[in-house]
Amino acid sequence: MRLRQRLIWSVTLVTGVSLTGAFVAVSALFDYSQRSAFDDALLRVAQTESHEASQFNFRFSPRPGPAVSDVGPLRDFGVIYGEDAAVLAATAPFDQQPPRLAQLSSERGRPFDFWFKGLHLRGVLVPIPSSPSKLVLIASSRDKLDATAGFLHRAMFVAFVVAVLWSTVLVIWMVRRQTLHHENIAAVAR
Repeated sequence: MRLRQRLIWSVTLVTGVSLTGAFVAVSALFDYSQRSAFDDALLRVAQTESHEASQFNFRFSPRPGPAVSDVGPLRDFGVIYGEDAAVLAATAPFDQQPPRLAQLSSERGRPFDFWFKGLHLRGVLVPIPSSPSKLVLIASSRDKLDATAGFLHRAMFVAFVVAVLWSTVLVIWMVRRQTLHHENIAAVAR
């Protein structure tokens, strides 16, 4: 392999690896930030509902849903479970056939992902303060969260391809200019 080709491949490879590392780090940071904001909003709603549950005879409060936050309005679904995992109250779509508590094996107060009738949901289970054996499940669709992450990943992939192609063109031009005299010396030596 000639000197020019080695230089072009080396610089292009270093550029590609560097961009990959940067894009993976930015993507992971963005995903973590979005999920954290979503989890905080979900936990606030769950804690509010758990504090109000005993006031409304272990039913969901009649007030409107959560206010718009930095993650947007949460369309939340809820279930209140009794002592022996019996359903005391549920909102749509859980009112027809709520998820079984045993299937939601999660640490209390820690958000988790689960699927329910084709919906990808993120939920949290919190105990009701006045009745710790009763639990409130609040869940919300991950659609917006997943769509935002998908858009970011596609945009970063396009940016990666464009950046690598553009840097390759620049590297080819720079290497040719820088090695022009080397080619002349090699020709004279041959």
